[in-house]
Parts: sequence; structure tokens; C-alpha cells
Amino acid sequence: MRTRNVTISHVILSAVLIILISNSVFAQWGDFNVDQITDDGERKNSGPQALALDSNGNPHIAWIEADIDAGNTVLYNSMNSDGNWGYVKTLADTTLNPSIPAIAVSPFNDRAYAVYAANNDIYISYLNGMMWGREQVSLTYDENSSPTIAVDDSGYIHIAWIIKYSDQDEYHIAYAYGNIGNWVEMLLEDSELGRYGAGATPNIDVDSDRMPHIAYRGMVNGNYSIYHAWPGELGWQYEKVPSTNSNDLAGKVAIDSEDGLHFAMSGSVNVDEPTKCAYNYKFPDGTWGGPEAIGETLALVNPSLALDAYNRPHICIMGEDFDMITGIIYYAYKDNSGFWQCDSLFGDDFYYPCLKIDDYNTGKMFCRSGCNTGVRDLYYLTGDVTTSIDDDNNDQIIPRSFELGQNYPNPFNAQTIISFSLSSPGPVQLDVYDVLGKKVECLCNGHKSAGKHEIKWDSSDYSSGVYFYKLSYDGITVNKKAMLLK
Repeated sequence: MRTRNVTISHVILSAVLIILISNSVFAQWGDFNVDQITDDGERKNSGPQALALDSNGNPHIAWIEADIDAGNTVLYNSMNSDGNWGYVKTLADTTLNPSIPAIAVSPFNDRAYAVYAANNDIYISYLNGMMWGREQVSLTYDENSSPTIAVDDSGYIHIAWIIKYSDQDEYHIAYAYGNIGNWVEMLLEDSELGRYGAGATPNIDVDSDRMPHIAYRGMVNGNYSIYHAWPGELGWQYEKVPSTNSNDLAGKVAIDSEDGLHFAMSGSVNVDEPTKCAYNYKFPDGTWGGPEAIGETLALVNPSLALDAYNRPHICIMGEDFDMITGIIYYAYKDNSGFWQCDSLFGDDFYYPCLKIDDYNTGKMFCRSGCNTGVRDLYYLTGDVTTSIDDDNNDQIIPRSFELGQNYPNPFNAQTIISFSLSSPGPVQLDVYDVLGKKVECLCNGHKSAGKHEIKWDSSDYSSGVYFYKLSYDGITVNKKAMLLK
């Protein structure tokens, strides 16, 4: 594996750059720091999912360097807890000629993963100890592109991308889940992206039931909109995300700790008008909060969405002027009254921001330069984001005599593991029900010792759909949802 040294320089904003940053922004992000990660002047490109944080809040980044003659190379770097960047690693070289990568870090074991398209296939690179491995994820021989990735809390990987069948002139969304060496792939047949769907980069996140939710640009009746797809009782479900725009071209989804869904979109209110940013929220009960316009007087494109420790949305987005990117990164957040505030954050030569927020409400943003100068280098910003909430959380933890875990994998094909923990020995019953409430199988009915237990459910004889497993112990009953996809 080839490695390269890259000089890491911490830079101070120039006087010109400071003038471009308003005082209100300092109130939003505090006294933020800027690291110039590279200064070699080589051509670099990064995508909307170029940054991920591990459990300690350390950043992991992935990007490509482009060589006009040789092709593209996917590169990776990370920062340690001392605040120092490591050595750049090569994940895919010019023999594959890969596209712009997306990166994620597992909350289960802090393992980093990067996905990218190469030679019309989808590949994943994964950190295995000190070395990186690579394997192909897509199983078809058709055109596969623009992958996005999320990892759930059990370590299972969820990937979505765009697929175009060789005998058709239409694009759809494909999805795969599993882990290294074991993938289940499926086509979202009703995801209509239109004839120009190659640019409809999807975005994926996973809820507490380890169910994937995909935001993508779809086309219906000649209009582009952001759509939401997720596995339901009878297969994949689809819905249009309500927006203040009539045509949306880019969308992001983020899921909060209560399983509420946050969406950020950019598009146009009317034809031939500047691009605008919109936001919407879907409550855990399935109702919508209503679309909201962000920075109504500004032209904004390609939002990056992140949630703080209070489940509040924050957005970094590029400025636009007459269909040209201005090089200014804007930051939007909700104030105490629930209104969106939006102002310039950084620079006059930067684009494609990727925003993350750690558990301490520190904002971390990755972007690249070269919008106006053509000098493409990588930058990393950190600063305290505005939470608009008093930092006074007195929530108490209610002790429980037992805990029912989420099955894994989920969704699953044929077999899955259900775990539960008991504080003291006693009689336990674990049953599985279908969506109509009919009990289909009893997995456990007997005395169990204190501690953690795992039970395998073999669903080979059952059809695809949603199932519920219910645990009864010490006079209390709890249940969770499982998704069987064959």
C-alpha cells in the first residue's frame, strides 16, 4: 500500500478573510480555528460526505486527487486525540480511477469505511487494524455511481447509490447492507430518478431500529423533488419531502435520538430563480412539521446538515450568485424563537462544506478551496456551534430491571440475533408477532440467569415484512421492530 506524506499546517486567517467574516458569525461559532490540511497545490475534489467523526470526536476525511493523464486516487487521513493529523493513506489508486468518496465511522468499534464508484461498480475500503482492505459491494454489471454510507450501532453497514441498467435509459436507487464479505443488495424499483439521474446523489442515515432512511432527488411529472425512502411493512416505502421550493436538486437527511427525521434541501422556488435552501422535520409519529425557508434573501446550494446534542439542526451551505458559486460558506441555525438565522461563515474561495457536530456541540467542517483561485487545498474548521438552549440537562436515568436490545442485523435475511439483559434471574418469555398482531413463534419461555443473553431467530419459513418481538419479564413487557427482507 502506497503512503504519502502531506504537510499539515495550522494557518491564521488573513486580514482579507477576517473582513469577510461578520461579527455575528463569531457569536454563532465562537472563536473558531482553521487548519489548512494540504498546501501542495494538487487537484483535489471532495463530496458531501467527506467528513466523519469517531466516538472521541476525532475527524476522518476522504477525498480524491485528480491527475488529468493518470486518473483519480482516493486518499484518507484522520486526526488523533492530540489534535495532530496522521499520514495520508491511499485507498484506491489510478488503476481503478475512482470517483469522489463518502466516509463513515462505526459507532460500534470506531472502524472507518469509505465507499466510492470505480469502473461502474461500488467499492468499499475499510480500516482493518493498521492496514486498509478493499472489496466490491455492487453485484450487477450495470452502471453504479454516487454512493453514500452509514453504519449502525451494531457495526452493520448501509450503502445506497445510483444504478442505471445497461438496457434502460432510467436511473434508480440501489441499497446494500451487511458487513465486509457479506452483502445483501436490493433495487428500489419505484425510485424514479429520471433520465438525468446520474447527478442525483443520495444520502443515507439509520434510525434506532437500524432501519435505513434514504434521501434522493427523484423526478415525477417532469419536476425534481427530494424523496424519502425506507423499508416498510410491505417493502420499500416512498414519499415526497414537503419543501418551500418547486424544484429541489440536492437533499440531506439526519436522524435524531428520538427517531425524528430532519431534511435539508436546495432548489428553486420558481424556474429561472436563484437556488434556495429549505428544511423540514418529520416527527417520530410520521407527521410533518412543515417546510421552512432558510436565508430567504440568499442564493444557497448543496446543504450539509448536522444535529447537535439537543437534536437541533445546523446547516452549512455554499453561496451562489447567478448560477455561480461565490466561494462563501454560510451557516444556518435556529434561534430561541424557532426562526432560522443564516450568515456568512468562512472565506471567499471555498466550496463543498461537510458539517459534523460532536457530543460537546463543537462544530467541525471540512471543505476545499479553489472556487475562484483554482488552487485546490483542503481545510478543516472547528468551533462551538450555537445551541439556542440553556446547557442545563437534568434528565434522570430511570433504572430498569431488564433491557431488550435491537436485533442485529436489521434489516436481515433469514437469520438475526435478539439480545436481552436481566438484572436478576427469573422467568422470561420472548415471542415474535407479525404486523397483524398474530404470534408466529416463541423463541424463549423459561427461567434465565442474570446477565446478557442472545437468541437466534431463523425466519426462513416466513415472508418479507415487519415483525415485532416481545419480551416479558418481572411483570413488564417491551417490544421492538424487526425488518425481514428476502
